[in-house]
Amino acid sequence: MHIPISDNNDDAKIRLSPMIDCVFLLLIFFLVTTMIKRQERQIPVILPESGVSVSETKKESVYIIGIDKNGGFYKQAGYRKEDGAVTYSPISDLSLFLKELAETKKIFLPITLSVDRETPTRHVIKGLDICRIQGFTTVDVRIRDFKTIHPETGRIGSE
Repeated sequence: MHIPISDNNDDAKIRLSPMIDCVFLLLIFFLVTTMIKRQERQIPVILPESGVSVSETKKESVYIIGIDKNGGFYKQAGYRKEDGAVTYSPISDLSLFLKELAETKKIFLPITLSVDRETPTRHVIKGLDICRIQGFTTVDVRIRDFKTIHPETGRIGSE
């Protein structure tokens, strides 16, 4: 089959009308989306100040229980005067301690388990399970680096 090749390039033309239609459609699209963005910026939003979420007072309504890397449980003994860090004293039986805590407070306080970074997960899960069995449903876990253990008092602290 023979296809004639012509040297006349007058037949090859680019149609500009579909290209102009596409350019106008893109122009309309971008104009409409920028108008929507202007309307979104005009919605009144009251943002909180950065200092609003930080509490300057200690929460007495949260009870802190420490767990060391050997699986020992420690109750909150108080706060150090120098820096306000929590001090701990050992607990022999966590479930008995939580039962007594629930009876004396008459409510189930939120509990924070303050855990040494090197504590195996099984000790943390054991603490969570004991809290759940005793009826404490709001239990948080906070991981800390305990640098010192006071051997004469049995307290652990961050400094």
